[in-house]
Amino acid sequence: MLRGYLGLAILVVLPLALISVIGLVVGDAVDPALGIPAIDGVAMVIIFAFQLLGGNYTLDFLRSDLFSPRKWRLQALPYPPFCHALSILISSSLFSAFQGFAMVLYTHWVYGVRWGSFLVILGLLLFFSAFNQLVYMLIALSVKTDKLGERLGEVYGLGSFALAGVWFQLPNTLVFNFLARYGNPLSLSRNVMLYIMTGRYGNEALYSLAILLLATTALVTASIYFGRRKLA
Repeated sequence: MLRGYLGLAILVVLPLALISVIGLVVGDAVDPALGIPAIDGVAMVIIFAFQLLGGNYTLDFLRSDLFSPRKWRLQALPYPPFCHALSILISSSLFSAFQGFAMVLYTHWVYGVRWGSFLVILGLLLFFSAFNQLVYMLIALSVKTDKLGERLGEVYGLGSFALAGVWFQLPNTLVFNFLARYGNPLSLSRNVMLYIMTGRYGNEALYSLAILLLATTALVTASIYFGRRKLA
């Protein structure tokens, strides 16, 4: 993974560049909606938004190791394929989470972003990273073609960007307000992060964490089901 320079450029260099550019624009302004410095909100959203794309690690390694002609060589190893898939999931989750945590430390030291407890932030990044890797694992296990898997991964990541209102403000309706607050993984993680950073929005953080836990349980169950069919 460390030799994947393109992935490092997209998932580390690009978000830090965006934070730097937007930070110059917002300066010392305070976000009136969140009640925190604007640079804190920008760093939080961008770092967690790019975690959504980290699942491509799991997608790529599953495809190259278990769903390509190479799989016949791997099946000669002294452990079953699902153990190899699990090792990919764990490795990708840890690597993606530590990428995010490196950016957390960088933005704290360089821009003075007030993240709160770094230990809690790291725990949330590990959980959110594992959640995203599970999404991409389920995609890899449930579709028949690589191209379709890639497109679904893009829909998941970019769709979460859009529903969270990262690019543009959603219409002010009951449905869109719910989707912007609880209807996508990025907003759910943002709700938890706001509680960690400010000590406020406790109910939103609790509801969001419960939804993420339920969704994780569903992803694990579905991955086991499709994994047994595809890796048997």
